[in-house]
Amino acid sequence: MKMGWDFRTGLVRRLTAWKSWDDPCPGDFTLGIEFGPQLHTFPEANIRKGSTKFYRSGSWNSFGLSSSPDLRPSPIYGFEFVYNEDEVYYSYSLKYKSVILQMVLNQTTLTHNSLTLIETDQTWSPVCRCPDGFKPKSPKNWDLMDWSGGCVRNNTPSCNHKDKDDFVNFYSLKLPDTSRSWLAEKLNEEECRAMCLNNCSCVAYTTHDLEGRGGDCVIWYGDLIDVRQISESGEDLFIRLPY
Repeated sequence: MKMGWDFRTGLVRRLTAWKSWDDPCPGDFTLGIEFGPQLHTFPEANIRKGSTKFYRSGSWNSFGLSSSPDLRPSPIYGFEFVYNEDEVYYSYSLKYKSVILQMVLNQTTLTHNSLTLIETDQTWSPVCRCPDGFKPKSPKNWDLMDWSGGCVRNNTPSCNHKDKDDFVNFYSLKLPDTSRSWLAEKLNEEECRAMCLNNCSCVAYTTHDLEGRGGDCVIWYGDLIDVRQISESGEDLFIRLPY
């Protein structure tokens, strides 16, 4: 995707939202490059609602736009800024041909999102999303596509009410960073669950068959880091949630 100005032809490329979900006419919620060519101001990407500036990207600092985590390189796409006598623009380029990405500017909710296509069920999903039972730690940052704060439980388990905790099985996952895990050998799923439930610090568990020696139990403490849903070779993770 490319947004910017062509000084030679006067062409301006910007993203404009529909008026509503069922009215594809251009609305007044836009994302584009703005600058003052006569005053030689530095270009920024701005979101406007009509004439009101709704959000600005910050200046380019060679790594990305200073206050826009979505407008900088990521594992999914690269980002380029060009400013010369012929044109000024920001552009995205996908790093993997297998990834299908769309940018959505929503007039109704006044939000800007990136979505990727989940091929298995042909649905669009946010680049990052919280699993059931969780919510963004900072909804404001997520609206700006800054997912670094991660997710938190809708309700936090209590050590005083362990009998009201349960485990929800999340399928096809890349398991969390194991630096905060502990391995117990030769425990089946039921024993692994009981071990985690009886330890107030345990937040999740899974069972493995390491080296073909039978069931092994892995339990996690603290934050679950770098959890991803993957279409192939994913594993089950049982996450502790109150009910």
